[in-house]
Amino acid sequence: IEKDVNLFSDIRSNGGGILMSGVLIGLGVFLPSMTMPSLILSTCLYFAFGGTRFLAMAVDGVPNRYFVTLASGEIIVAIVCLIVTVNSTALKRA
Repeated sequence: IEKDVNLFSDIRSNGGGILMSGVLIGLGVFLPSMTMPSLILSTCLYFAFGGTRFLAMAVDGVPNRYFVTLASGEIIVAIVCLIVTVNSTALKRA
């Protein structure tokens, strides 16, 4: 990769967004009031990453095995987060 300040800025800003999302998700472990927002954020984040990777595969072609495995793992984590979110909501209603 050439030294491109614009590209580096864009990559770092996306990384900062992911870092802050991780902080908010982590707060759900320690603060009960943040548990549901953390579950919703993690579900959305992992579906977005995994889904976008699979969309990119459909548009751009299949990358190496590592990225296919990564996308599959992100979708699996997203499904688990969704199940936990739905079950947590059902428990609150009961």
